[in-house]
Amino acid sequence: MAGRFGAVRLGESTARALERELSRRLDLVLLWTRRRNLVLIGVDVRRGSDPWRQVVTKPIAEGDGELTVDLGSEAPGTITIRFSVGALSEVPKIAAFVVQAGRVTKLAPPKPGEFKHLKAGDRWPVEASYDVAPPLA
Repeated sequence: MAGRFGAVRLGESTARALERELSRRLDLVLLWTRRRNLVLIGVDVRRGSDPWRQVVTKPIAEGDGELTVDLGSEAPGTITIRFSVGALSEVPKIAAFVVQAGRVTKLAPPKPGEFKHLKAGDRWPVEASYDVAPPLA
């Protein structure tokens, strides 16, 4: 991975350290039917019985069919992710995923190929567990 990145040249050890750190980064990705409007009401994360850490503190309205939220970096182990979506219009298909170092895991609905259908005005609260993988060696 060593090489030139924009205007910065990284040495091999710096590039490996950056790659390790990026492998700990988690993103929550919501995908839904395009041109349908929804609002992400909040996102919280916690480990075990620790207090909830607010990731999204203000509602985010979106209609392009994709929304990515940076959950930050987490140590390996199980975390709980909680969020709520409100449908401003009918949303025939919506699903939530967690992305870590290129690994995509479906968070909700949990079954492969299954999607949630929301009518205008519906709210979809989700609380699900995710196993954070160890960082790259």
